Order: sequence, then structure tokens, then C-alpha cells
Amino acid sequence: MKYILNLAYLLLLLACLPLLLYQRVFRGKVRPALWKKFCGSGPVRKSNRRCTLFHAVSLGEVQAIRDLVDAYVQLHPHTEVMVSTTTQTGYNAARKAFPDLEVCFFPFDFSWSVTRFLNRIRPDRVVLAELEIWPNFLATCHEVGIRCCLVNARLNARSTARYQRIGFFFERIFGKLDLVCVQTPEYATRFQQAGVPHRQVVVTGNLKYDALLTDRSHPSIQEKRSLIQWQDQDLVFLAGSTQAPEETYAIDSFLQLRQQFENLRLFLCPRHPERFDEVARILQQREVPFSRRSELPPAHQVESNACEKVVLLDSVGELRYWWGVADIAFVGGSFGNRGGQNMMEPAALGAAVSFGPHTRNFRSEVQLLNEAKACEPLAQPEDLTRFLEKCLTDRDYRQRLGKNARKRLQQSPDEQGTAREKTLKALADESNRSHQAGERGQAA
Repeated sequence: MKYILNLAYLLLLLACLPLLLYQRVFRGKVRPALWKKFCGSGPVRKSNRRCTLFHAVSLGEVQAIRDLVDAYVQLHPHTEVMVSTTTQTGYNAARKAFPDLEVCFFPFDFSWSVTRFLNRIRPDRVVLAELEIWPNFLATCHEVGIRCCLVNARLNARSTARYQRIGFFFERIFGKLDLVCVQTPEYATRFQQAGVPHRQVVVTGNLKYDALLTDRSHPSIQEKRSLIQWQDQDLVFLAGSTQAPEETYAIDSFLQLRQQFENLRLFLCPRHPERFDEVARILQQREVPFSRRSELPPAHQVESNACEKVVLLDSVGELRYWWGVADIAFVGGSFGNRGGQNMMEPAALGAAVSFGPHTRNFRSEVQLLNEAKACEPLAQPEDLTRFLEKCLTDRDYRQRLGKNARKRLQQSPDEQGTAREKTLKALADESNRSHQAGERGQAA
């Protein structure tokens, strides 16, 4: 099977080469770790201590598991903990979040890449975040006795149907997972349908809820206000985690309403850093004066009139704080094919939240906010202008959305603890089962 997968991956890589070259030449998108991933060039671990590798694809997953990893390190002082990521953005975020841990790039799923990577790191356990299911990686771990756990896992209905169509293949893959910690009971059912044994699926909740900010007076939020010379009368509309052409929708809405509402400000935060310059060009073509976050002076050096009403947030890892500056929020990835982005961050900070119709990756979050009357789902791009205008003209409506969201999300956790606590317990239980099975095997 691994040879068939290797051939399929090689053909896919060859097919993608023109796109990769185009993005490199015309968009300046650099992928500096491609060769490392292809060769499986992880760091050579010299210690003989037990080792756990946490893997987070990119920035969002790094932020989700940050507190989990910190707590795991405290609970297992004699275990060496490492972190891997897939994207450069995730790598940079992980280096910042885990300054005392080894951080590296996760290999491509070629059999030789995976084997070399695992031989160099020699982990006893791998903890994968959300839905990192790679056939060769899981098969190799299973062959050499490395336990694989999935945490904060989610599986949408479309993926479940796709897996079930070729169930004979994916049941073998999912069956190699030793533990799956899922966000909701619905996801638990889907993983079981995909082939994970029932006893190995545990509902632990969403780790991202644990890390939500709810205090708009947080020092980092106050710092952001100072940077953009925020005034009490300002009304900030932030379109965050956007993909093309969602920035254009937000700009159009702002341009239609800015003369009627002189205190309106627009902040744009594209999902991917390589699109920062693209969005800047859109603003220039529309002749919209704007400031770039990267060019703003430090808060203590800000001069009057130094910041425009429109700000391009060309920074990485700061959006969770900028949501605390926003009065009105549009969460991107929801008018395109991405399946939405995390709308809980602006909701927890009391912004009036909106998003498009394509939110398949956040259905439980959308349901929660809808039930609390704490969001405004938009059916089409034209609805964004109407939503923004309603928020600007109806203060009670705008504030009610934010208050309902904060009230719902600030409810105390259940008696079983937070998602982080339940995930740590599930990992400990899995470890105990593994040790007991090993002792029984030795006795036999």
C-alpha cells in the first residue's frame, strides 16, 4: 500500500509544480521547508528519555493546543516534549509559544520521509491536532509501536461520507489511532463510523474554548487601541481571517457607508500572510487611504493623525487581540470554499458577529451562537452592507449581539472540567491502558 501512496503523492506533487512556481514567481510565496519535509529532516534527538511529539498544522492549531502542551509538560517533567507544524506561519507561532521546546516541520507522507523523521526523533507518542490523518505516517507509527492520538478532533459530514465510500481503505487507517478526543458527540459518531473503535473515542470538548479571551481590557487589546489611536466615538468594523474576494466585500460596504457614518473604521486581516500585499493593492486601486499594521510606530511613539481610518492588519498571531478592538465583526472563509473560520474569538469579546453561509467546519459553534441569538448569518455578500448599516444605526441591536455571545460563552465549565483537563485525563488513561497491555504481553 505504501508504494501506491508514494506514487500517488509523487504524481500529485508533479501536478502541483506549475502552481507552486507561479505562486513563487508572481506572488512571492516562499515555502522554505519543502526539501526538509520531502526528506524527513527532523532534528536528531540524542536523549533516551520518553518523548511525546505534538503536531499542529498551522497558527490556529498551535493556538488551540498551547495550553494543553504547557500543562502536559508540567504533568510529565521526565518526558521530552517536541512540537511540529506544517506551515511556516505555524512554525513561527510555535517557536514563539514554546520557546523552551524543540520545534520542527512535519514530513510529507512519503514512506521514506516519515521513516527518516521518526527515526531521528524517536517519539513514544504522537499527539495530532484536529484532523491530521496521514496513511503512511499512521501505518509506520503502528508498525514500530508509536502510539498515535488525535486531540480536539472534528470530522464534518462531507468528509465522513467520502471516507465511507472507500471504507475498506480508511477503516484500516482510522483503526490505527489509539485515542481520538473529539469536540462534540456528533463528531464522536462520525469517527466511529469512519472506523475508530468505540472505546477509543472520547468527547472532551473544544480546546479553543479554553483559550478564548473575554476581557476587552486585556493589556494586549489596550495596546492595540493605542496603536491605532482609538477614540470612544470610533466604531470599528473588522473583517478577519478573510480569503479572496471577501476583503472586496468589506471594502465595498465601508465605502458605501463611510460618508453617512464618519466615525466608522475598517480593519482588514487576510487569513494568509502572502495575501497582505494583494489586499494593499486592492485598497490602492480603490484610492482608499490606509495604514499597515507593520508600519505603525510603537504605542508610546504614536503621533496624532498617524493612523488612517482603514488599517491592513498585516501581522501574524495578533488577530485574537484585534477582535477586542472591534465593535462589528465579519469572520471570513465563509463566502468561499474554506468552510468558515473561528467565530468564537470575536463573539467571546462581545463584538457583533457575522459570517457567510459556508461554515461547515464550525457547525456546532454556529448552532450555539444562533441559539443564543448572538450572531447574524449572511446568505450573500450584499447582506454584509445591510448588516453593517443595521449595527451602525441600531446601537441596541449591535450591543445585544455582543452581550448575548459573552453571556453564553462565559458560562462556567461543567463539573467534569475544561476541554484541556478532559483531554489530559484521556491521554493519561490511554497511557495507562498501553502500559497495562505491554505488561500483559510481557507476561504472556
